[in-house]
Amino acid sequence: MAFRPFFLLAALYAPLPVALWLPVALGGMAGAGLARHHAEMLLFGMIPAAMAGFMLTALPRWTGGAVKPRRAAMLLLVLWLAGRLGVLPALMPVALAAIVAGNIVAARDVRNAGAALSVTLFAAGDVLLRMPATAALGLRLGLAAVVALQMILAGRIIPALTARHILLRTGESPGLRNRRAEWLGTVPAVAALAAWVAEPACAATAWLSAAAVIGQTLRLVSWRGWRVWRTPPVLALHLAYAWLPAGFLLLAWQLADPVWPGPLAAVHAWAVGGVAVLCLGIMSSMIRRHTGRAFATSPAATACYATGLLAGVARLAMVLAPAVRGPALLTAILLWCSCYVLFLAAFGAMRPPGGDAAAANPARRAAGPAPPLAGASARGGREDGAGIAMGRLAQVR
Repeated sequence: MAFRPFFLLAALYAPLPVALWLPVALGGMAGAGLARHHAEMLLFGMIPAAMAGFMLTALPRWTGGAVKPRRAAMLLLVLWLAGRLGVLPALMPVALAAIVAGNIVAARDVRNAGAALSVTLFAAGDVLLRMPATAALGLRLGLAAVVALQMILAGRIIPALTARHILLRTGESPGLRNRRAEWLGTVPAVAALAAWVAEPACAATAWLSAAAVIGQTLRLVSWRGWRVWRTPPVLALHLAYAWLPAGFLLLAWQLADPVWPGPLAAVHAWAVGGVAVLCLGIMSSMIRRHTGRAFATSPAATACYATGLLAGVARLAMVLAPAVRGPALLTAILLWCSCYVLFLAAFGAMRPPGGDAAAANPARRAAGPAPPLAGASARGGREDGAGIAMGRLAQVR
């Protein structure tokens, strides 16, 4: 499975950019100069690994099997490792963008054109980061592209998982993809991100961000997250996505009041609370799906989601409440590192029944649930509905 080495590398690498701040939190050194390095390692080091794992696994389904994930994975792994050693660090995101965009264009896959564009803009952000005159623009473009990609993927995965969970528990098949809510959530958010990248301090950015808060909140509410409060793997995705409208709120607020909450509040809401925790949720969701454990959970997995979300709260507290900056920084570091250790404990060794070879068998993947017998009971009908929901979820990835 193409995602396995990349998700492993992402989880192993993720604590490093945050652990850089540990001497600062313990009072042993000043933090000058660390911020840029920390942002670069997290955004253009950890995120590309997670992105590559997801894309190489999803692309064959999206494009009808045109891409060869094994060859692409080997190339991207070599480029990612070289980049971490400082050798052409922007080349891996560029290669990933070429693979994703090339295959989606070749397959005339209009539905996933937005994902291809997001990955391409992310790669452009990494290239811009390497030039001193455009480094700040590159960071904004890279983060905005990841937020946009997360909106696309979360808008498919979260409603599908939520609907399947509701169907399995109640037999109800709710329609959670409200077209109006999707448009209201997506258009202002994309416009706000574009304005923020181009001119982060202008009035248009503030007004578009305020509109994005409303639209993204309506979108999230339309997914009915309260109905999965007993299912940590799905609830965690809803809670992680809530950081995206929170980021737009903080951005609009910061542009209206430059003193508080400060220019980095929205960035950390998106980067730590939203993007990184959504990465955890999406990676674990893909692992569970491909190992036949769609809603499986464990104490380690639940603790992983909880510590990741709390790390975002602690990191944001540093910005919003400077009086507790030191304790909040140390708390955020410990929680962040703990959540990825817990992720590895919960998912690192997870395998499908029958092993990876069984999961890679096309006939087995294509096999769906048997149709119910005539006169099937209500429970049988529910099982058939669960099969339909599984099919819908498979189309997402």
